[in-house]
Amino acid sequence: MQRLHTQSWLSYPAVFLSGLLLAPFSLPAEPAPLPTFPPTTSAGAPPATPQESVTQTFGAIPEELAGLWLMVTNAKLSQGKVRNNFQLYRIRHLGNRWTFQRAEKSSDVPSLAPFVDAEKQTQPFRPSKQQIAKVRSDHRRLAALPLHPEASTFQVVHIRTAEEIPADPPPPPAAAGAKLAIEFLERLPTNGALSAVSFYVKKFSRDELEGHIHALTLVGLASAVTQGEFFMYRIE
Repeated sequence: MQRLHTQSWLSYPAVFLSGLLLAPFSLPAEPAPLPTFPPTTSAGAPPATPQESVTQTFGAIPEELAGLWLMVTNAKLSQGKVRNNFQLYRIRHLGNRWTFQRAEKSSDVPSLAPFVDAEKQTQPFRPSKQQIAKVRSDHRRLAALPLHPEASTFQVVHIRTAEEIPADPPPPPAAAGAKLAIEFLERLPTNGALSAVSFYVKKFSRDELEGHIHALTLVGLASAVTQGEFFMYRIE
């Protein structure tokens, strides 16, 4: 039954944001080793967006989604623990298409220190207004962080309005009341696992988004589901 459910769930497009939750999904029981942060390279302009986009949209996507965003995730693990993570994304609306690019993580930006520390914790982390204000004050430095080409991060990115979230097969409970769905499909280079991460946006304003996560990881014939919460904050 699990395999049948898995195949039907993956049969419709979704929107997948990557980099944040992939390690927790493949190792859901215990926290993964802490990530290392390579130093920021040049502070020049980000590399050009690739000509071929892996992002598809369904419905009229709000223009407010474009911008530089800080995403914070709380992935639920066993025994009431969570894994906190954060990532910066540059989302662009270029003509008739959208693109997602993941920014290089850096431990050299002082305002990001609380987020780096939170990745060592096992209790849910939600930044304070003061912490977000400090990050936003660093917007020029954060905007200069190198961007990974979209195609090197994602295999598929889908963005859907609420009306475009398929009803058949039934979406997971995390989708209830969603205003927008953002989902990433990626293959993990470490073990070849296929990771499908859905972010269901429940609250959407110009500067903040929040909602629930439903992530499915397939390794051979084995599958694992991880759930959690996420928060996104506009940096510029």
